[in-house]
Amino acid sequence: ALYELGLHNGVAPLGYRISISNGSTVSVSAYLDSRRFYQIKAAESAMFEDEYCAHLCGWKKYGDLVPQPLGRAVSERWDIFVTHGVPHKPLSFTHKNHGRSLDRLLNDLNHFFRVSRTDLAPPLESISHEVFLDYLEEYFKNTSIASMATKWIARGRLLGFTRLPQIAQHGDFVLNNLAYSKEQLVIFDWEDYGKYQLPGLDICSFCFSVAP
Repeated sequence: ALYELGLHNGVAPLGYRISISNGSTVSVSAYLDSRRFYQIKAAESAMFEDEYCAHLCGWKKYGDLVPQPLGRAVSERWDIFVTHGVPHKPLSFTHKNHGRSLDRLLNDLNHFFRVSRTDLAPPLESISHEVFLDYLEEYFKNTSIASMATKWIARGRLLGFTRLPQIAQHGDFVLNNLAYSKEQLVIFDWEDYGKYQLPGLDICSFCFSVAP
């Protein structure tokens, strides 16, 4: 697949590490050398068309905050999606862990939320606000916070959430999907980008994910 996409000559040796195997999807880091690598997702069925489109739109919109998608190769058996590998470290918002880079990371976060207000969104079918609130209510129905969730979802409806404009959200903007590389924010996992377009969803998810 790397050869087909023009990313490797098919001769030089590649190092690799299988980092995740989840159901029918496998994630592989393929190393050209100690500093350069590709991140590859592979599955034994065609399933990455929408994800590749969403990731590409995210990269075009947010630039260096997103690992660059490099191509998708599809054969009779395999669907393979390749992105530029980004060496990174886990993100935490403390001076102890980041020193002077903390201000840069916060600026990058502010930039992400500013750019998110623009109209560029992936050409995918999105879920309406009404359907999304119904989904949330069903998701929390049998949990320990069901009564609280029902109360807040009902309040959201009364406040007019369903009448808010459509603004594409990352969809899983939580601390585990954020990292830093060379003192810059990097954002992973774009498969849900554009599916949810309720304004404020990303910043709400982020705040809950970093709350103690």
